[in-house]
Amino acid sequence: MTIIEVVFAILILSGVTLAMASFGQSFSRASNSAGWFALASDLATGRLEAIRAEPSYSALATYAGTETSATTTALPAMTHAPGFTRVTAVQRDSTSGHDWTRVTVTVSATQLATPVTKSMTVAKP
Repeated sequence: MTIIEVVFAILILSGVTLAMASFGQSFSRASNSAGWFALASDLATGRLEAIRAEPSYSALATYAGTETSATTTALPAMTHAPGFTRVTAVQRDSTSGHDWTRVTVTVSATQLATPVTKSMTVAKP
């Protein structure tokens, strides 16, 4: 083996090592981002499920507001999600002969590139 072959082998090995390190970093970042997105999605879904379980249609408006991990009245509690903010918007529409309420939950955090938004419509029984 000549010195040129050894240098080329070291260059190839170095290139592969750098590529693997870059891939590992990207994979770690994507995995972490997916975890934050899943937590935000769970917080939004939890709020919608609490509203869906509300037996009184007229009480749906009480869910409107903004919550953080420091809020003690959050349903379900957001104490395990520091830095997250959950905003619940409740819009009632009784025009056109129908009575329905549109609920939109938006969860945001500095860890998320874009906020997670989930919505549902509840019709008066």
